[in-house]
Amino acid sequence: MTKLFQILDILSAKDRKKFRELITTSLLGGKPKHIAMYDQLCKSKSIDNISVDDRLIQSDLYKMIEKYIVIQKATSDEMYSGQKLLAAFRIKENQKLFDTLLNKETEKNNQSPNTEYGALLAYEKWKFDLLKSRFTNVEIDTIVSLSDRALILQKLKLSVNLASQSTLIKKDQNFGLLSSVLKYIEDQQLFLFDDIGLYYYCWQMMNFTKEQEWFEKFDKLFKKVSHLIAEEEKSTLYFQGINFCIRRYNNGEKEYGHILMKYYIEGLDNGYLLLSGWLSRNTYRNICTVAIRLQRLDDAKKVTTSYRDLLRQDDRESAYHFNLANIAFAEKHYDDALISLQKVNFDDHLSNLFAKTLLLKIYFESGEIRLLDSHLDAMQVYLLRQKIVGYHKTNYDKMIKYTKKILKLNPYDKESKEKLRQDISKEASIPDKEWLMHQVSIV
Repeated sequence: MTKLFQILDILSAKDRKKFRELITTSLLGGKPKHIAMYDQLCKSKSIDNISVDDRLIQSDLYKMIEKYIVIQKATSDEMYSGQKLLAAFRIKENQKLFDTLLNKETEKNNQSPNTEYGALLAYEKWKFDLLKSRFTNVEIDTIVSLSDRALILQKLKLSVNLASQSTLIKKDQNFGLLSSVLKYIEDQQLFLFDDIGLYYYCWQMMNFTKEQEWFEKFDKLFKKVSHLIAEEEKSTLYFQGINFCIRRYNNGEKEYGHILMKYYIEGLDNGYLLLSGWLSRNTYRNICTVAIRLQRLDDAKKVTTSYRDLLRQDDRESAYHFNLANIAFAEKHYDDALISLQKVNFDDHLSNLFAKTLLLKIYFESGEIRLLDSHLDAMQVYLLRQKIVGYHKTNYDKMIKYTKKILKLNPYDKESKEKLRQDISKEASIPDKEWLMHQVSIV
């Protein structure tokens, strides 16, 4: 698919119509030939054997769509628009227009406080006042305080995002000035400001998982200010709360399973789990898996069916059939589970590892030992060949190792069984830990 078709796919039906109306305006500078080509492209997924002139027209269209997307983004971002208009009125030294807009934007920001925007508004006012008099009475302390808070908040947001990714790739991350920033926040008690406090608690929650207080403070503050948070930021923060619950649950704290399900259900109901309007296949799978482990099969089935259409088209069938396989396995319908797994085809390593682990459990419980032996060897080879699997590689190595040990157990050797059970129970993080321990107990 060419770049032009790819960028066309980004546009919604509404945006496609709007864009067509703007093609021949002075804003985009197109001509009737551009409209004709656009209409042709919208009706077809590809156009073969086009002339040089048509390629130039398509190139023009691509640049027009880029410009349209930028304009749409700029006009939909009220803070960006407000700042740019204020700067324009300041440069033209139009006091009335500047004051009117500044009062309007300040009132809006007071209703839904945003530290970064507040700092920008204060700075714009100072620059305009400076045009009138170099000796104007300026509240420097306010501007500096707001700017400092804005910089600190920006650093916290960036660090939270980077930290969540670094745990996946198992790479030591240098967070630069963050340690000094955290100390400054604590010394100045800046966590009392809701925006800084929310990200501060989130950071502490991510890095001090064993300390319950950080999750409680984060959860309470998130619920208080969630209506003030931008959608993308809201999802980022909410998923960190989910990840905290997952870690505690995986470490054997069963009560966090139900807290996690509550988070998932609320996230679905409020749209917090949607990214650009879509539910990720990983989240969709995780909700079903947790529900099954909690023996809430009705919830697993409801999520699998009700939220299927929120998955991206490319992910939908594989993710849906994986969940069906997982549910069938939980109900001991092994043949149905295998049929569903045949329709699963993921393009990322982690999703493949989930599918391979489910197949491992199906072979084990259905007594297909020869198939299981071959599968374990193939799974080990798969792990060795992957460049980046992070801590998951270690965890799935353990899954293979302990499955093999269970297969070799003498069912009459109680001492060996108890030792293996203890070894598994001591593992801090391992997929399907409860399943492994159960298999040891019934050998």
